[in-house]
Amino acid sequence: MAHRVNDIKTIMAIIKPELSEVDALKINLAENIQRQNLNILQEASAIRKMKEYGLSEVDTANTLGMSRGWVQIRFMLLSLPTEVQQEAAAGFLSQTNIRDLYTILSRTGDLQQIYNAVKDLKEGKIKAQNIRVTKTKQQVLNEKRLRKRPEIFMMMDHIQRSQIGNGLWTRCMSWCAGEINTGELIISLKQHASINNLNYSALEIEESGQQ
Repeated sequence: MAHRVNDIKTIMAIIKPELSEVDALKINLAENIQRQNLNILQEASAIRKMKEYGLSEVDTANTLGMSRGWVQIRFMLLSLPTEVQQEAAAGFLSQTNIRDLYTILSRTGDLQQIYNAVKDLKEGKIKAQNIRVTKTKQQVLNEKRLRKRPEIFMMMDHIQRSQIGNGLWTRCMSWCAGEINTGELIISLKQHASINNLNYSALEIEESGQQ
């Protein structure tokens, strides 16, 4: 249009033939994302197609000349509810807030908890670094992760107080918590095998301490 207004007959252009749709998208986004005054939601919306085409965070970051963290936050924002995205666009949410809210969504799936956290942030009831994930009892029971010593001791106490009582299981838990060494556990395993007529062969331990 500028050339028409100025009555310029030719336009200087670089023609890149045989570009795939994905390659064309990459070039277009790499140019557009450099524009100033885009809010974080506009940036996230601009790279949405890259995510839809299956491009990884690393590929997207390399294409745009941005860091992986920059891309990651915007992909996270796209996963949050529309209302939350709008709050981010308005500048009420920091990138740290977006990451924390995404953590709540991925761990609990509780949208109401997300809405409440955003409301509290806007009203100044909580600080950015104080967003916490509130898990249901069932989510805690279903969670798989490395356990800390206090958690192991709590489970051992539960087993000891129940009708299950002490046994090889509590000895194994003591070993995991670092309360007994490997030699002591092997002795317990041998005793358990002998009592229950099981064929048990002890671990071969190298001098380096590796199994």
